[in-house]
Amino acid sequence: MSAESIFPLELDAVMEAVARLPPFPEVALQLLQSLDGADADSEQLERLIATDQILTARLLRVANSSFYGMQGRIHSIRDALVLIGYRGLRSLAIAASLSSALPGEGGQPGGFWRQGLAAGVVAQVLGRAAHLNPDVCFAAGLMHGLGRLLLARAFPAQCAVVEDWRREHDCMQHEAERAVLGLDHLEVGQLLAERWRFPAALVSAIGGHQDPVRIAQDPYAALVHVADAVVIALDVVPERDAMVPCIDEGAWRRFVASPEVLLHLLHDIDEQIESAAGLLQAP
Repeated sequence: MSAESIFPLELDAVMEAVARLPPFPEVALQLLQSLDGADADSEQLERLIATDQILTARLLRVANSSFYGMQGRIHSIRDALVLIGYRGLRSLAIAASLSSALPGEGGQPGGFWRQGLAAGVVAQVLGRAAHLNPDVCFAAGLMHGLGRLLLARAFPAQCAVVEDWRREHDCMQHEAERAVLGLDHLEVGQLLAERWRFPAALVSAIGGHQDPVRIAQDPYAALVHVADAVVIALDVVPERDAMVPCIDEGAWRRFVASPEVLLHLLHDIDEQIESAAGLLQAP
């Protein structure tokens, strides 16, 4: 914690806020932990999703969206598996479970989870081109801002000061948090990911995507670093006067060969995000 922070937030208070959160949904945890190993069979995934009626309804809504061209013809999770595939459906199920477990401000998903979905989709596209696990890429992008959501829910007064500081000093979110609170949402997000027993790759990406050392060492931290900047730069999800981060040159070269390649990879990104956004709506 910085000795010069102007509205210091004690780490113990953050830990207490984390401890007050409900347990992470078992279905979502099983889906996340399956990212570490070999793919389960489709029947196992179908049975797991079927235990959660809300999750099932959200996934069927997305499968019937215009993006997949099968409006009104997907009636079961088995149909959705045939259409989207095992790995695609697992990624969508993770997104739906997370947005239910941690709704945004006012109990609504809103801009936070839309921003996460956008980062997840961009990370998946860039990561697949770099031969990384696309499911881990999506989950890492989706959840990279978990700490920001927790801070906003648990410490709204302090976060209002952070927002004022960010605007006044025209700086990055995590820089304003450090100046005001003495810690940032990356640190808080890592604490939350560790408590919820997320896979190590996700813990590192959530906590390290603005850390130059971890960006250099961890491909998923580097990927999320780039995806986050791309989402802001392309205004994929408009955010109030958000400042585009400076992108680590090594990370950029690793995932983006040229601006033309980037635009080619992201040619239908808006449609992909809009399709996935159906997961954020109540069934």
